[in-house]
Amino acid sequence: MKVAFFYVFYFLLNTTASMGQDKVDCIKLSQELLYAVKTGEPADAAEASLAAISSEELQNQLTSDAKRKSFWLNIYNAFTQLQLKRDPGSYLKRGKF
Repeated sequence: MKVAFFYVFYFLLNTTASMGQDKVDCIKLSQELLYAVKTGEPADAAEASLAAISSEELQNQLTSDAKRKSFWLNIYNAFTQLQLKRDPGSYLKRGKF
């Protein structure tokens, strides 16, 4: 439990410190979410941080095709893996998944 708390604290500290108090680096956050999901680390803090990002902030940060592609591929892959971990049976219905 202490390890999970430390990870969440470290994660939040790094994501907010990277761009100042009020801004979060969207691409870095998407990378950290994907890494957490792949390694089995807690991803709740990353999910909450992503949910708090406004569409205007995303638009301001994702200024090129490469940045948009990187962000959305990371998000897609992370949330697909999260969904499969939460409900492994959902993949059995591939057409609906």
